[in-house]
Amino acid sequence: MRWDKVFNDLDLQWEREADNSRWDEEQENARALRSQMSFHDVLVAEYQRTGALSVVISGVETGIHVVLLGDGWIDGVVCGSEKRIVAALSTIRCVDQRRSCQCTVRALMDLEHITLGIVLRQAERRRDSVSVLGGGGPAVGRVTAVWSDSFRLEVRGSGSLVVPFREMVALVAPGP
Repeated sequence: MRWDKVFNDLDLQWEREADNSRWDEEQENARALRSQMSFHDVLVAEYQRTGALSVVISGVETGIHVVLLGDGWIDGVVCGSEKRIVAALSTIRCVDQRRSCQCTVRALMDLEHITLGIVLRQAERRRDSVSVLGGGGPAVGRVTAVWSDSFRLEVRGSGSLVVPFREMVALVAPGP
């Protein structure tokens, strides 16, 4: 009789140890998977987890509600306004999912294969007014040339700036 209790306890311990081992392996697999994720993937996962994506970027005091997510860039709306802002992923200081504003939640569109150069070439074609906040800014002008990793902003009345993408934070207003 006494041995039955001992063997039952051993069986329970073995089962618990097997469960712990499986849990440890699942956690290790999850860590290994996360270590392969890019920041772009993290942003998509945060959106899927919460249904919205808000970030804080360098040079802008309020949060940005991200609407478009591309290859190395975001396009969103400044919290509490309708101002459109385009920024390089490298300017994001943090993802802030503590929604305390009353802004309308907008669906995120993932444009994973669209580069920042494509977005800026489109602004150049439309002759959009661009206010650069980072990379030598603040300056307002029009995009006149786009290269693989930088662009030229013709500043009204004072020449031009060449701004690398990694530094870019810009407010974009539709052209004439």
